[in-house]
Amino acid sequence: MKQLLNEQAPDPRIQEDWNRQRYTATVIRERHKKGIACVLLADEVGMGKTYTALAAIATHLFETRRNNLKALLVVPNDLLSAKWEQEIRTFNRDYLQHKGAKTAAPTRRRWLLGPGAEPARL
Repeated sequence: MKQLLNEQAPDPRIQEDWNRQRYTATVIRERHKKGIACVLLADEVGMGKTYTALAAIATHLFETRRNNLKALLVVPNDLLSAKWEQEIRTFNRDYLQHKGAKTAAPTRRRWLLGPGAEPARL
């Protein structure tokens, strides 16, 4: 996870929150590796569930150099879909490492929303 996610938050005032979110994402990934397929992530509003989930998903997608792993994000309506799209873009920009491309797969930069990609509407 250290090779994928920035350790420093973009704003020092939220560093403690980002440390907790990264730790929680690590625990989620460890549980998945042990065969626990479902994890309930619940907390009060504004505590970072979205970025914790995105960190866990990013780690899942990019923990190997193979690019055949996928994640499905299901949201109930267009309003939340637009919000998640915005959060994914912010997460990509502020929290994913964009240096050391030699160790990172090239498709990491596209992450969930590739260039010009539109999420599927069901």
